[in-house]
Amino acid sequence: MMSNDSQKRLKEYFPGVLVKKEPPKDEISLLPKYVQEWVLSRFSDPNTQNMDTKQLLDFVRKRIPTPRECQKFLARLKEERILRIIAEFQAKVDISGDRYVLDVPVLNISGTIVDKIVRENPQLLLEGLWGAGTLDLDDLDNTIRLIQIKPLQVSRIDLEAFIQGRRFFNSDEWLDILYYSFGLNPTNYTRRQKLILILRIIPLVESNTHLVEFGPKQTGKTYLFRNISSHSRVVSGGQLTPAVLFYHLGRNTPGLLACYDTLVFDEISFIKFGHGDEIVGKLKDFMDSGNYDRGKKKVQSETSIVMVGNLVLGQDLNPAGGLSSYFPEIMRDTAFMDRICGFIPGWELPKIGKSSEHLAHNVLGFATDYLSELYNNFRKNNFQSFFREKIEFGPDLKIRDEKAILKTASGLMKVIYPDKLVTAEELTEIVDLAVECRQYVLDEQNSLQPAEFPERKIKWRLRDLDD
Repeated sequence: MMSNDSQKRLKEYFPGVLVKKEPPKDEISLLPKYVQEWVLSRFSDPNTQNMDTKQLLDFVRKRIPTPRECQKFLARLKEERILRIIAEFQAKVDISGDRYVLDVPVLNISGTIVDKIVRENPQLLLEGLWGAGTLDLDDLDNTIRLIQIKPLQVSRIDLEAFIQGRRFFNSDEWLDILYYSFGLNPTNYTRRQKLILILRIIPLVESNTHLVEFGPKQTGKTYLFRNISSHSRVVSGGQLTPAVLFYHLGRNTPGLLACYDTLVFDEISFIKFGHGDEIVGKLKDFMDSGNYDRGKKKVQSETSIVMVGNLVLGQDLNPAGGLSSYFPEIMRDTAFMDRICGFIPGWELPKIGKSSEHLAHNVLGFATDYLSELYNNFRKNNFQSFFREKIEFGPDLKIRDEKAILKTASGLMKVIYPDKLVTAEELTEIVDLAVECRQYVLDEQNSLQPAEFPERKIKWRLRDLDD
């Protein structure tokens, strides 16, 4: 449990961005975490944290539609001509009609948006925006319009204030604060396990950083992406086509790979790729350069890709059968593997069990919408040059190995040591883990094609800066 002193310092140096962390309430458990926190804050006593459950239930029934209740909410709009809801709103540009087109996925409706709303909330045009919105039904032509919205996500971040506040906590305290912020109880994890889990955050703070995690079920492999960032998208199973992933030529719209900070392929073993050769070929190009083309369309994107899947553990807690065996056959290719920055050793993480033991309870942490925007802002910062000055690699290191390690180490630094104030021991810990993640890639390449990729161990050392 976080000490009283840590909580006191947290309140002092991070005012206005903290919330009490609790397991999700059943009534709103399907909503994104930052939406849950916003709703709960309206019905919690700030001093006692007591919850007015009746008012909460009434609010949920009146304001938060589910796909099953779609027609009920639309009926209210028809009768009352105005509807106030908590939902995700998206906007598209209709050039020919000189207007913005509204999409409300949960209600399966389209309409228009007041221009001023889009200018003030450009995120509507990107991955969409969760907010408290007001829909109006025009009496003349029955057109649905979004006439007002209050975003549920923080829009402005003081990155420097965050970095300065970090300096008042040691690394163990900081890791615990992050875990509570994620909604997890850090007492269930060793320091190494905490660092392994932090590897999952790297694609949120580091552009074009592509990672793979195979691990047992119920270890939360996609939990963070679904719950702490509005800039990530999880794709589970089913079939992916070039139009969905890269660019839809018929609709003239970019695909998923251009719209999010992080794109997660969940259950990668079961995802089917339509036109598989085209997809894997373009993925290899994108993962290497940050660019891809489809038809005459050329797209540049900073999206990071994460591939996750379940594996069977051997008795020695190492994955049985080789990591590459958990990829779809079309991806079991050394050239594709080379573009992966590293494998996260998720097989070392414990399963998330009872909420009373494994989730955060009545403890302060960063508001989820704050973390989401904070990590998005960190993508603009370059920490890789810091490592180039501090470390040097052995002579047989390839350029892709170096890039991969620097990206992973940079991401870890942004999350754990954003002020870059680290001891030699802490720096070594970070680089060792980044090297370990990349070493799994080299070992898999050697396993697949030993003649072309002979066994090779990555070597590095701290520079003697006094020379």
